[in-house]
Amino acid sequence: MSKYLKNDAVKQVARNLIMNAAQREKSKAGRVTMPKVFFVVGSVEFAVMIALTFFSLLSAHLPAFAVIFGVFSLAGLALVIVYFNQRIYYTNEMFVYKNFFGIKRACRYDELTGIVIEKDVKLFAGEKKFNIDSMAVGRKEFLRCAEAGYYRAHQTDIPIVPRPKDDIFKGNIKDSEQFVCSYIIIAVCLTILIGLCLYGAKSDAPTENELRVSTVTFERCEVRGERLLLYNGGEKYYCIPYYKELIPDADKFLDDNRNGGTLTLGFIESGDPDKDSVGYYAVYTVESDGKELVTLEKTISINRAKEKKPLSVFASVMIAVWLLVMLTILASIYVGRHVKELSPKVVRIFFRSNVVNWPDPMKTSSEKKRK
Repeated sequence: MSKYLKNDAVKQVARNLIMNAAQREKSKAGRVTMPKVFFVVGSVEFAVMIALTFFSLLSAHLPAFAVIFGVFSLAGLALVIVYFNQRIYYTNEMFVYKNFFGIKRACRYDELTGIVIEKDVKLFAGEKKFNIDSMAVGRKEFLRCAEAGYYRAHQTDIPIVPRPKDDIFKGNIKDSEQFVCSYIIIAVCLTILIGLCLYGAKSDAPTENELRVSTVTFERCEVRGERLLLYNGGEKYYCIPYYKELIPDADKFLDDNRNGGTLTLGFIESGDPDKDSVGYYAVYTVESDGKELVTLEKTISINRAKEKKPLSVFASVMIAVWLLVMLTILASIYVGRHVKELSPKVVRIFFRSNVVNWPDPMKTSSEKKRK
């Protein structure tokens, strides 16, 4: 069995376990809730992924993985939100619907005006809409109670409402395809940009095949900050960064070579001749009398350790921007799907008024003045 099929089988088993646990949960009289397994699994996944995201940001080698873990943490957070986003408390005469934000809406069964029966069931009471998730515990008992209550009041069944327009905004936003296309382009471009930035920040270390190895005779050396510069009378100098941490017994090495010497160096050309008065050679390996003093692996490791903090800050900022954009897109989708329930001021934060299919009772201020 291939690795892909094994992973797919594991995911299917995990999904089935969650669904089976949800379906076996017993309902409480007069209450409709989402399965507790959503809250448990979502909380655990969110905590684990946030911890992995944090540790990835701290590591100089794994900032790119923080994006992946951050995305998976949103899946766990979504499960927790789903768990708290639907609470229905009902009697034989009425019910109260409560969402994630604690907003409550009461409705009597005789006020119902329609029902949409799909995977999720939707009840309508004029402009009010109540969604009953297909996984909700106590869903069947509540619907039987609602149908019986409506029948007692009207001597007929709840009217079946035609299926609403099936798009991401439920028909509330004009030209919804353009918005969806824009969301996809923004998400893909931003994700690629973050990947390229992180890759560029980490890909500046050369490979062994890219190094030029040569025996260099230099006339003098000079310490400048944490760098050791070797001059051989040419236009360019040789730079050993963080030499005290790279070279064993660096002080003795400096005393022995202060007035010149011969070393075998592995280096690459650095600097921008158009911007700098002189370029230089960045040294990654050093040999003296056949003894290897500095290795490529050690140089790369110390360079990355020194750059750990700025890279972590850079990665954190980029990931924060990515998450902010993704949350903004998700928020705009939510607002677009709930135009009728939300305040017009909230809707206008994400959409211009002329692209919104406002509910019939909605009048703009200019229309009211003309009347």
